[in-house]
Amino acid sequence: MLRPVQIAVVEDSETFRRLYQSLLGGFEHCSVSMYATAEQALPGLQQNPPDLLILDYVLPGMNGLELLQALDGTGVQPQVLLVTAQSDRTLQMQALRMGVTDIISKPLDEVLFQLRVRMLLQGIQERQARLRQEHAMATLSAAAPIGMALLAADGRCISLNPALSRLLGCYPPLSPDYRLGLQLEQMGLQAGSHWLLEEGVGLDAREALLMLPDGREQWLRLHRACTLSPEGERTIWLHVEDIQVTRQLLRQLQESQLRLQFALELTEDGMWEWDIPSGNLLLNQRWLDMLGLDASFPHHVSAWEPLVHPDDVGPAIQRLQAMLDGVAPAYEFEHRLRHRDGHWVWVLGRAKVVVYGPEGKPVRVVGTNVDVSARRNALEASMEMGEKLQMATATAGIGIWELDLESNQSRWDAQTYRLFGTQADDPRSTQTIWNEQLSEADRQRMADNITIARMGDGMVVDEFAVVWPDGSPHVLRVHARVGRKSEGGAGRLIGVNIDVTEDRKREQALAEAEARWRFALEGSGDGVWDWQVQRGDAYLSPRWLQMLGYEADELPMHVGTWLNLLHPEDKPRVLDAVNACIGGVIPHFQFECRMRNKQGGYQWVLDRGTVIERDAAGRAVRMIGTHSDLTRLYDAESALRRSEARLLDITDHFPGVIYQWVYNTRLREGTFTYVSSRHQDLFGIAAEAIMVNDDLFTNCIHPDDRQAYLDSVDAAVAEAGEWRYEGRFRRPDSGQEIWWQGASSPQQEEGLLIYNGVLLDITERKRMERMRDEFVATVSHELRTPLTSILGSLKLADSGQLGDVPAMVAELHRISIRNADRLLLLINDLLDMSKIESGMLSLQLETLPLLPIVQDVMAMNQAYAQSFGVTLLLEAPAGDVTATVDRNRLQQILTNLLSNACKFSPVGEQVVLSLKAQGGQVCLSVTDHGPGIPDSFRHRLFSKFAQADSSDTRQKGGTGLGLVITKALVERMAGQIQVESVPDVETRFSVILPEAAATRTAFATADGIPASAT
Repeated sequence: MLRPVQIAVVEDSETFRRLYQSLLGGFEHCSVSMYATAEQALPGLQQNPPDLLILDYVLPGMNGLELLQALDGTGVQPQVLLVTAQSDRTLQMQALRMGVTDIISKPLDEVLFQLRVRMLLQGIQERQARLRQEHAMATLSAAAPIGMALLAADGRCISLNPALSRLLGCYPPLSPDYRLGLQLEQMGLQAGSHWLLEEGVGLDAREALLMLPDGREQWLRLHRACTLSPEGERTIWLHVEDIQVTRQLLRQLQESQLRLQFALELTEDGMWEWDIPSGNLLLNQRWLDMLGLDASFPHHVSAWEPLVHPDDVGPAIQRLQAMLDGVAPAYEFEHRLRHRDGHWVWVLGRAKVVVYGPEGKPVRVVGTNVDVSARRNALEASMEMGEKLQMATATAGIGIWELDLESNQSRWDAQTYRLFGTQADDPRSTQTIWNEQLSEADRQRMADNITIARMGDGMVVDEFAVVWPDGSPHVLRVHARVGRKSEGGAGRLIGVNIDVTEDRKREQALAEAEARWRFALEGSGDGVWDWQVQRGDAYLSPRWLQMLGYEADELPMHVGTWLNLLHPEDKPRVLDAVNACIGGVIPHFQFECRMRNKQGGYQWVLDRGTVIERDAAGRAVRMIGTHSDLTRLYDAESALRRSEARLLDITDHFPGVIYQWVYNTRLREGTFTYVSSRHQDLFGIAAEAIMVNDDLFTNCIHPDDRQAYLDSVDAAVAEAGEWRYEGRFRRPDSGQEIWWQGASSPQQEEGLLIYNGVLLDITERKRMERMRDEFVATVSHELRTPLTSILGSLKLADSGQLGDVPAMVAELHRISIRNADRLLLLINDLLDMSKIESGMLSLQLETLPLLPIVQDVMAMNQAYAQSFGVTLLLEAPAGDVTATVDRNRLQQILTNLLSNACKFSPVGEQVVLSLKAQGGQVCLSVTDHGPGIPDSFRHRLFSKFAQADSSDTRQKGGTGLGLVITKALVERMAGQIQVESVPDVETRFSVILPEAAATRTAFATADGIPASAT
């Protein structure tokens, strides 16, 4: 039982402490301690070190990072989750260097906070479990069955375990100070004392047949290791293990060598057998021919590794080791081997341990290599086409999934849920299903596979066991590929799952029912037949029957069964080949034919066979052969053809042009490798012509736009980034000038940038935009002149200079003035918006001190703030802060932000305008304590005519264009605008501008306004 996880929270806000207490209360096996200050937390953390520390950065007294610095060297090393409202990247990097595990921003996203805490707690609990396992492993090692002894330099036993006495047959057991070397010499180990005590350090091993005191012969393997202490004292370690059963098995294997060799030579697949203790390999001729090798090739496992492709050797060895360690039931891996002429051959390697030693250690492995180069090429072509169709049209029964490698969030299709024995409406998350239905070992292995793929070849191929909710076990096979981001990092993992449960069951039954030579023949998944030619009897292996859907007892074991299932159209040529082999005209036969399955349909198989026995007259007596199921290969070819046809149909009917442009980064040149047929309709140039000569397209771009187009392409390939462009194009067939738009995103692949994108005709959209802009500008201009005159007349009449007016008329004047002001504001905003969208807005940029401008804005808006019962407060540094701005437009920006803050602040509240310089930037922020901005509205905050609440708009006034104009003006001054809002607590709009010169950071404090500002 793991101890509870200790969580400590350091937060000065009582509100947030209650919030943390509520959020953390949902986690089981956790104990939570709360501290209000760093000074209060320091002794508590030292006395009761926590596993997880949730730390606020801004604290009274010491801040969060200073508390971590105070804990440094005290031995307190918890996982740290830093909570801060600051988005300063420098602060974040400093925190990470000081050991902070994760950072989360205020205002606090409760769901994200719980997710981050859950992930940290899971890591802590896993680490506790791992420590317990390590302790258990240390305890088990003390009871190892291997004999162990520690000897002094003179040969005396310093210590030994009971297993050593048992292995040497010594009763009573040997005792320390015993001369072990003499005992070994008496048992038959030549020069035993000299071997144990010889000079030098290092490792050595011997195998010896010893005569035990009771007269029994015993094979033992002795491992000797000599070490030298810093004082020069030699210590000798001796490990002794029983290899009696191993020796017996080796002898039995040698006796069966000829029979196994005979079986190996029968198959067209490359067959191999690995004797693990010696490292020797037994290879058939097909294995050698597959790589263009001859009999001189060293038959040893050390000669195999240099043949494996560098990208595949690591994964191949890992999968072999997993099989040898018992983690995987068998070895299966597609990899590349180097042919004698230098090219790479794709092979599917399959293997299984067939002999184990007395202690369960693997001794002998039998396997096959199948040349799958053709299938691999077809598969890669299919995958490429599938990626363009978003891998959505895979063979039925295959589950498709996607894993975001940064957020660790996954998405499954409906078939993937079914492969896990559930449905897509399962209330559990995909991560929960994964954790509950996979063993810990399989989860860890898959995590390791993903890590290896991210750093290596980007591929994951493995199998794992799944327990369905009804308790039934299933085996799923996974194929996945890492999708790279434009900057080269791993972005997501896209994969497919296939239920191979029945395949694995059949393989297990086959291994138990067949002898070792039959396993060698059927290791590649083929069915085996054995025909007594003169009698007509035939052995049809279970795999042969299962391939056609039959069980073992459903068909007669006779050659007539094969003839009856053979397709009538294939029978003549098949019988010709078989008879030619029987007659000795050809040594063996191989052909593809159709066999009728149990459901009545026909499926393609590859039939191979040869005569292995003839009588004295030379007549065939016995033939053997194999059947290989070609259904998947034929299905894959058919699926590929369907996918290609589907893709062409989509591109031909797409309203724009779909294209692929490939840029060779080494040759620094690009070419169109695909252009859809719509190019002729939109641009007047045939798609085939563009793929031959892309200058045909470039030369038709409007002369005024051509250089900008070429520059946009150069910029995109230089940064390996997205490409977007709008411009004019003159059709060569009609001379018509059109507006067009292009966009694409790159994929990187071995020195190539592959841009898949679209080209669209936007002529009509441009015409409508121009008509809209002209209409708005004309209407706004024509309205502003008479409206200004009307407003002036109303204000003159309201001032009393034309004489007294009745009270009711005066009130009507004031109502008219307010509405005329609102209408003038709307017209001015519409004119500004029109200038911004048409690119005609010009700014008078100057490098100016900002404090006078801010003070003027405060003075201009004091009366407006008082009308809402709100107080304005200025916080600014004592020294000058300078930036390059347009004075009038900056006043417009700040006035808009202040007016919004005043309108939405409760009576009696303060609106704070602050100015500060930090890290080469100037920040102007407006903070209020009104109702804030709803989360549901934030994505529309800077949209035209957007209002969070239409009823509120009527009460407060506004055009819905102010923030749109403000954002555009800020960006034209090379700045950016940021928003932070906690509903009913605080809202802050910040304008960030580049600083023009170094400034001082001392702040005045009298009423929050510097003396120079009053």
